[in-house]
Amino acid sequence: TVWRLFDLYLGVITAFRFHRVVISGALDMPEPKCPVILISNHSTWWDGFFLRLVQKRRFAAWPLYTVTLASEQHKLPFFFKRLGILPMGSGPRHTLGLMRSLLAQANEARGEIVVSYFPQGKIYPSSKRPLDFRRGVEVLARYLGAVVIPVGIHIEPMQNKKPTAFIVVGPTLSDTSIGELERAVERELDTLLGQLNARGEALTSSPAESR
Repeated sequence: TVWRLFDLYLGVITAFRFHRVVISGALDMPEPKCPVILISNHSTWWDGFFLRLVQKRRFAAWPLYTVTLASEQHKLPFFFKRLGILPMGSGPRHTLGLMRSLLAQANEARGEIVVSYFPQGKIYPSSKRPLDFRRGVEVLARYLGAVVIPVGIHIEPMQNKKPTAFIVVGPTLSDTSIGELERAVERELDTLLGQLNARGEALTSSPAESR
């Protein structure tokens, strides 16, 4: 299938580009009985791949849909469509169309879908504060009746030629107001960056899931 080919590609390319991908945090919480939105800071081109790893760890049996800019969709439309990559156009009509499409998918799957979303809309350093999330994710979460899982992503060179990717997963949020969502991702990032400042390269040997 397309997903098997994609995951094979993902495994090869992350092994080639990264020394290690460390996933930690709230990884074993019960599955909710409603749609889930994974949100993250957007600091690298790799972020969509990293949220796929989180989805596979937490919700392997649930289909994944990824919201991207419409300009990205035109690059590989056939392939992207089969990977659940949905374009976010400009204007209310495009936004409503996207939300209706996701709601239809959620209803068909009895609520068991995962949506990955980057509320910043642009790439910024993981140290940026505030993260300046846009309100679209709040509207989408309320429209779908979804809960949100915050994820912090940071890449650090460390002591190897290849960098280490740190992915930290926060607890599930039922409060989907944009201020709380932004603060939740900031908390995960600040905790991670604080640990890196305190422990340095020793953090790469901490017990955590690696991909």
